[in-house]
Amino acid sequence: MRNSSKKIVLLANGPMTNRGNEAILIGTEKIIRRYIPDAEIVLYSVFAGPDFLHDQVAKVCQSINIRPMFSRMPSKRFDFNWIVSNTLKRISKRLASAFLFCGLKNELKDASAALSLGGDLYTLSSDNQPLRVFYYMDDVVKRVGVKYAYWGASVGPFSANPKFERYFKSHVEGIYVFAREVATLDYLKQIGKHENELFLVSDPAFTMPASEPELKSAIGGGSIPDDSIGLNLNAYVLRYFDSATYPYQKWLDDCLKVVEMCLDKCSGRVYLIPHVTSWLKNPAFFCDYFFMKALFEKLPARSKERVVLVGDNLGAQQIKWLISKMKLFIGARTHATIAAFSTCVPTVSISYSSKSKGINLDLFGSLDYCVDAECIAKDMSKLEAAVSKAIANSEHLRSVLSEKIVPYVERAYKAGEYLDKIICG
Repeated sequence: MRNSSKKIVLLANGPMTNRGNEAILIGTEKIIRRYIPDAEIVLYSVFAGPDFLHDQVAKVCQSINIRPMFSRMPSKRFDFNWIVSNTLKRISKRLASAFLFCGLKNELKDASAALSLGGDLYTLSSDNQPLRVFYYMDDVVKRVGVKYAYWGASVGPFSANPKFERYFKSHVEGIYVFAREVATLDYLKQIGKHENELFLVSDPAFTMPASEPELKSAIGGGSIPDDSIGLNLNAYVLRYFDSATYPYQKWLDDCLKVVEMCLDKCSGRVYLIPHVTSWLKNPAFFCDYFFMKALFEKLPARSKERVVLVGDNLGAQQIKWLISKMKLFIGARTHATIAAFSTCVPTVSISYSSKSKGINLDLFGSLDYCVDAECIAKDMSKLEAAVSKAIANSEHLRSVLSEKIVPYVERAYKAGEYLDKIICG
């Protein structure tokens, strides 16, 4: 245990209304504290409004100092920041981003290390484009000269955008990458990333403990029947579909079939478990609770008797506790599935990103229990087959997870050891 006086700056973690961000933050603090117990940890977070800052992050990690990432984010049209940022955008998006991130420079000058917690920010979006603002953030950090790492990240692949892939090869030089799955590590080696800057870890969320919720009404009240299934669905997957041929309503109808399928396969309850509950913009698209409430309301009365719409007021640790009680979990949000994996619950992932595939390959050695959302849209029987297989093999899956999760969690903690050595080096 060394470097007790070191300062570590955390970047790019989003609002706690996304419980994945909360789980990453809780896990990251646990990992750092194991190896650098007295470190000063400063979080520059992407958040919206003071209610997030004080009411959410502060209660999750009380020993972390919190700052807004975009210190010059315009608060309204035609204020000073709005005029400057919009003027700079006309010249260069890179300049505009540097203006937004300018508050970071002073914070980083005396930092021992900076960590980007973005997770999957360094992959391609549904239109095969990168989230460029975070690469501009990288540039700000690199210019300061502080030791810098992508922390618990999925990176790439960028092969669908060859021009950007060429740019990324040079951009990532000098940045340590703590890869959260083997697939990321293999890809980075393939494009020539220096191996002494690569570390295989696990997602920090694997280290987050579960906590029983005090408010039982949020989970339907009473005890949880043994033979229950947890379900996390959302409309976010629609960004990967052609809206002309596969509209919102069709996805909602197909998800109704998923709920009915789950009811047929268990004698207990089906719990609709939201993991992202942001109401800030377009909740029908971004908010799991909004989508699953619409789903619940469309269920016939006989089905509603055995379906619980879980409240949107549970934290990540409480949701993890609830998921741990399921005989099977089916999830679209990767960090909801991580809550299941880390408590040894047989899990079927509805995948729309590289990260869920990578974790499934790490844990199971196959994608038998990982179904592309796009495949479901074309053929619902593929999801039903994966669920049936998971139920039939549930004891085997629990055994596999019980064997692999302990070393997988320790692999997450290794990130703290690697970070300590980098700082000392």
